[in-house]
Amino acid sequence: MTIPIVAFPGTSPISTTVLGFGCASLGSRVGQRKGTRALSEAYDLGVRHFDVARSYGAGSAESILGNFIRGKRENVTVVTKAGIFPPANNRLLAKGILVAGRLSPRTVASKRRRSYEQAALKQSVHESLRQLSTDYIDILLLHELTYRDQIEHDSLSALRELQDRGLIRAYGVATHGKEIMRLERAGHHVPIPQVPCNVLDRNVQILRQQGGATSALTHSPFGGRGTLSSLYSNPVFLREASDAVDAPIRSLADLGRLMLACALHLASPGVVVCSMFDSSHIRQNVETATQRFDVARLEAFVAKVSSNKSGTS
Repeated sequence: MTIPIVAFPGTSPISTTVLGFGCASLGSRVGQRKGTRALSEAYDLGVRHFDVARSYGAGSAESILGNFIRGKRENVTVVTKAGIFPPANNRLLAKGILVAGRLSPRTVASKRRRSYEQAALKQSVHESLRQLSTDYIDILLLHELTYRDQIEHDSLSALRELQDRGLIRAYGVATHGKEIMRLERAGHHVPIPQVPCNVLDRNVQILRQQGGATSALTHSPFGGRGTLSSLYSNPVFLREASDAVDAPIRSLADLGRLMLACALHLASPGVVVCSMFDSSHIRQNVETATQRFDVARLEAFVAKVSSNKSGTS
């Protein structure tokens, strides 16, 4: 079976796989060799959607992805982001992350620079095109744009201009659902939102209920850090969840498959982006994306997770 395809509006329709490869760790916690091997394995298994940003890998992720997609450009969808920039000493920071294994998120975040001024965004796009070795970007997202940023800089106008010039095919905003809704209510339409979406964070459904974009890009299908392990360590929840889906949840992998299946269901029609650099994770995620799950059982699992959260909050 092949990974299902979803279409997004743009200067021409953008068709891409419902499962996307997240490149946030590429070039930092995951080195170029391992990262390229994972990109290749995902591509060979049918993944055609690749999500990156100027700031990922302390500035090196785009060039690694760009090298990988040479000769494949017409077969892949490239999503990148502007607004958050890598630090000036990005090579040293990336090296530090690789050596240390992991720097604290606060340390990394403190090194990043932000600007949503139109000139800075246009310059960022030109740099992304150079790093990615391409002459167009499929989808450009404003990285963590806020309502206040839009009011101050009219940043979305810069993206419309870039689209008119053929440098990007489509655009949107990558932030939280509440910020997207605030922009929409103020008349600043976001054609393609990117938001977290999982059994505990149902942003996409809320956006659609408020009249937002139909198709969406999503991430964090397994919830926040520690969500999977917390659920798996609860024997009462595992027993009740197994009964709800009429199948035993015997391992953390079983639970992960259910979480991803639910995220794909909640995001549909849309894309779920996963960070997946281990071969086993890539294969498992692709297998999940190609399977057909009973919707009633997925909804029962979502309800069970929600009730578990309510009972422990």
